[in-house]
Amino acid sequence: MERVNISRGYVDWVKTSRGWALQNVDFCAEDVPNQLLIKIGVPDGNREVSHGRCVKVQGTRGQRRMSVYLSEFIDVMDLADATRDIRRQAYLVDILRLMLTRFLHKLSGSSHRQLFKILDQLVHTVLKTEVGVRRLQRLLHETHKHLVEDTSRIDTRIGCRSLWNRHTQNVSNLLTQMGGFVYTEREEDGKPQLMDLPKECLFEIMYKLTDHRDLINLGLACWDLYHVTREESIWQKLLGFHFSPKQVATFTECIEDSDGDTLLQLYRHCYRKFGFRKLYTADQLVICSACKTLHWLKLGHYCWSDDKDRVNAVMEPISP
Repeated sequence: MERVNISRGYVDWVKTSRGWALQNVDFCAEDVPNQLLIKIGVPDGNREVSHGRCVKVQGTRGQRRMSVYLSEFIDVMDLADATRDIRRQAYLVDILRLMLTRFLHKLSGSSHRQLFKILDQLVHTVLKTEVGVRRLQRLLHETHKHLVEDTSRIDTRIGCRSLWNRHTQNVSNLLTQMGGFVYTEREEDGKPQLMDLPKECLFEIMYKLTDHRDLINLGLACWDLYHVTREESIWQKLLGFHFSPKQVATFTECIEDSDGDTLLQLYRHCYRKFGFRKLYTADQLVICSACKTLHWLKLGHYCWSDDKDRVNAVMEPISP
């Protein structure tokens, strides 16, 4: 594998069934401006490109394939660096939950090392920023429970028993660190606080929350916030966001005669029956519909497709 700096204007690009390829390349690396760093391999005379912090994705929805190992994917997408960006934490935690509780017994030792390193860095970041504490605590508890109680896959696990005991001990140590966490009390600095805002501003903030658990926890802070979070307009917006009119109509008759908090009860019924739509509003991995590259939405990417395709390109969100 060779790393060179290259500009699109210096080469002949050909679109193949496997993506964009370089043909008849004749250039001097010293003369090329430092505009874009890409990795070039030479499999069959043509040069397939995996550029920047992107991964080439083949196929359509439901049949997508990425020709990279998990350890390489973690490195190329820079998941370790994502631990320091609070915008990506929710998405990263869900990726780790899938890897650590469902597929860990199938992964290589290199992937194990990377995942537990990311988990350790995530704990350090959360303790420092005090953001996403409960979310990370749930992940650690689920991972520890999986390592201790899931004995059905002992015979199929990759790695020796001492390795898995070390994983369990590492997660226990991280749980101990999170268990001793205490939120830092804000000092009196004379600056406005949340309850100093007008009621209309509080509503606008709460309208942005897509998880009902955030509203419930916010209402536990004080009586004033409790009454604000019980406003029906907030729960009406949550109902419309997560559930279709047909789903809501399923329980409408059940709560018509109930007293108070009608929309809140309606939301609870729908949530227990249908679950809710999880949305990563801050940042997540997306696929460019034009060049089929997987990348972080906020970081963007350099699109190698034609100008016409690039104009109509759509960034399709990808679930963990």
